[in-house]
Parts: sequence; C-alpha cells; structure tokens
Amino acid sequence: MKKLYLFFFIATLGLESIEAQAPAGDAQYAFGQKIFEFFKSQKADLLVTAIDPKAKDDVKQLISTSILNALDKLKTLGDPSRMQMVNVLFDEAKKRILIPVLTGKKEFIMLILDNVIEQDGAIYLAGPVHVVHSEKEKKLTRARKTFMAKCFSCHGQFAEGVVGPNLTDDYWKYAKTDEEVKDIITNGRKGTVMMAFKDYMTAGEIDELMLYLSVLQGQRLRKGKPAEGNEVRLLRNMYLQ
Repeated sequence: MKKLYLFFFIATLGLESIEAQAPAGDAQYAFGQKIFEFFKSQKADLLVTAIDPKAKDDVKQLISTSILNALDKLKTLGDPSRMQMVNVLFDEAKKRILIPVLTGKKEFIMLILDNVIEQDGAIYLAGPVHVVHSEKEKKLTRARKTFMAKCFSCHGQFAEGVVGPNLTDDYWKYAKTDEEVKDIITNGRKGTVMMAFKDYMTAGEIDELMLYLSVLQGQRLRKGKPAEGNEVRLLRNMYLQ
C-alpha cells in the first residue's frame, strides 16, 4: 500500500524546468531531469532505477525512506502540481545534486540528492534525499520578489534577457568576476540602460539578488536571448558557501 501511495503521489507532481535545456554532455543535469521524470510517472520504479544497484540493502532502505520523507515534506509545502524545477546544480566537492524548486506560493525550497555517483556509464543516487527550507531559501524567495519588482522589465521573468542581457548563461559582457557583477548592480554601467541600484536596494538586498542569480546559472533557455560578451563562469558557488 505504501508503494502504491508513493506512485500516486509521484504521479501528482508537476515539477518541471522553466524552458531549461542541459549543456551537452552534462550527465548530472540529465540525472536531475530524470529524477523529476520519475516523480511525474507511474511507470518508472524510482526505488530500483535511481538508487545505486551496488549499495547494501540497508543503504537502499535508507535512501528509499528518505525519498518517501522528501515527498511527504514537499506535500506540506504546497500543491506539488504547481511547483517548478528552476535549475539543476552540481556540487563537485560533495558530489551532490541540488535542485532549486519554486513552490506554488512562489517560495523557494532546495531538493538535495546526496552522494551522487557515476558507475557503469550511469549516474546513481547512493545517499539520501533532503528537502531544505532554510534561511538561504528564504533569501532566495525575497530576492526573486526584488528581481520581479526591479529587474524583470529589462531581464525578463526568468532572467532570459529582454533589453538587458541573458543572466542565466555562461556569457558576461562587462564582468569577469563576481565582484564586478555586484559593482554593476550597485553602481550601474555608463553607456547602457543598466542603472545604479544603490539608492533603490539595500546592500543586503543586493547580496540576496546575487544569491538568486547564482542558482539560475548554467541553464540553456530555449527562449533565452543569444549570448553576449565573453564566456566565463560566474556566481557558481554562492549557494554552497
């Protein structure tokens, strides 16, 4: 009966990427997408397919229990069918996949897949699943509201770029470091439409906005504005700090 409940609940989840495509060859991103395909499908056997087949039985049971607990936790945070998977982030140091999720109430949570391993040409979950709703997620929620109020008109709903550049890809026109990104937000950029926000945002709000932009990085939005500037990976580790 518990397994039937799991499949029923999986079928009700509607977590999807916001027009996101993975970079070519990004196996971790593909695995994150696959997890949510499991969540949406009654046909996929999550407990067998996603878990490391070489793990000991007690580890498999731990992971299975954590998945059930994660699904129960998600259910308490709102209607799962209205949740959106925003991105898939890979924590290289800890071998984790982090999936920022926006609930139907437009609040952020983080789904963390611990101990992701690659073996036999496939990627498996060898550790528990956690749903995190901490102070960092609260900062992301506030920052998204700031973005929608003050950045949306130039950068778009998903930061895909309109008049201003796409803020989700690996290309930056005027910045080479995280500090330069912060300086542009704070002081603007002469000769462009980018105004200075130091008189419209507090220093704390700018820091939170940087954190929000960090979890949007590395996407390939189908409707995103074409790349501008030089290829450079910025803002990648702010959530992990």
